[in-house]
Amino acid sequence: MKNKKNKKNEEKFIQDLWTRLAVLIIAMILFYPIGILLLIMSLISLIYTAVKQKPNPALVKASDRLSYEINRILRYLLFVSKERPLGL
Repeated sequence: MKNKKNKKNEEKFIQDLWTRLAVLIIAMILFYPIGILLLIMSLISLIYTAVKQKPNPALVKASDRLSYEINRILRYLLFVSKERPLGL
C-alpha cells in the first residue's frame, strides 16, 4: 500500500516537473517580445501622461494585467506557487 502511494506521488512529481519545463520553454520564447512590448507601453504611457496630465486608464489596465500574468508565471517556475499559469 505504501509503495503504491510513493510511486503515485513520484509520478505526480515528475509530471509536475515536466509541466514546469514546458512553462519555462514557453516563457523563454515569450518573455523577450513581452519585455519589448512593456518598454513600448511604458514609453507611450509616459508620453501620454506628460501630454494629458493623467495616465491612460486602458493602458494602465493592460499593463497591470500583463504584469500580473508574468508574476504568476515566475511564481510557478520558482516553486513559490503550485497554481499553474496559462491555463495549463
